[in-house]
Amino acid sequence: MANRELPRRESASHLALRALQNIGGVAAVSEIMRVRDWRGTQIGFCRDVIDRLERCGLINVVGAMCTVSDAGRQYMGIPVASVPVAGVPVASRYVAPMRELDVRRLRSAGPIRTGALDYQNIPSRMGAEVVSYKGALGAAGETQ
Repeated sequence: MANRELPRRESASHLALRALQNIGGVAAVSEIMRVRDWRGTQIGFCRDVIDRLERCGLINVVGAMCTVSDAGRQYMGIPVASVPVAGVPVASRYVAPMRELDVRRLRSAGPIRTGALDYQNIPSRMGAEVVSYKGALGAAGETQ
């Protein structure tokens, strides 16, 4: 159902739905009218409020009794108890077998072109202070 067809918050239909939920979720139309202090006729209440809630699927009407549906509870933000679904048991975790490190597959250090590391000789500035190159940072507590 499109959101534009649902009753607006704090409208007569929404307040009647909340009143029905607050008095137990099952009540007669006359009880909902009494709780909401409806000043009009029962026919007008059924036409303006109850029929609209039923069309939206928020309540179920059987005779003169109204009950809040699961969609109505969800609309009001009340968690709906879902039926647990039997799932498939989970298999054990896969752990790859331990193997020795194959050093032959590691790449050797390639040739470095001349002048590639000249940036290490140029000091940097941090504010007014001159800072020389310190190399790659190591683990915490290591000094270079």
